Amino acid sequence: MDHPSRSRRRPLLILLGVCAAALLPWIAYLLVVLPDDHASRQWRTTWVGFDLALVVSFATAAWLGWRRRREVGAVLIVTATLLVCDAWFDITLGWGYGDWWQSVLMAGAVEVPLAVLLVRRGWRIATRAPITQVSSPAPAQVDRGTAEHRQ
Repeated sequence: MDHPSRSRRRPLLILLGVCAAALLPWIAYLLVVLPDDHASRQWRTTWVGFDLALVVSFATAAWLGWRRRREVGAVLIVTATLLVCDAWFDITLGWGYGDWWQSVLMAGAVEVPLAVLLVRRGWRIATRAPITQVSSPAPAQVDRGTAEHRQ
């Protein structure tokens, strides 16, 4: 008989594989139909919202770390992911513009090294041995000799 966690694990792994496979034709479709240029009316909202997500992620990691919560490991990895995405978008969307080199410099000197640090630290925290819990006291033992003596 399968272990309960194994039976929950298999469907998730299948779902992840299906999602990865389904993205490949979608990416091919986007390569064909998307224009090279696109004007967006929500440019400011998009970037301010993304940077606010970074602020929330950094602040959450700081708070969890201050409280010595293990969840900080996952939040550090999420924060690192957002930093890499920020670097990617800054570089690719700034391509061909005069300040593109600033995006490359910022990514290489700050965002990517910080992301690497956060992933390494987050991974170390997330994969650390579980925190041992204080065991409950042993059940009271009956002194059989005394019980027999009373009978």
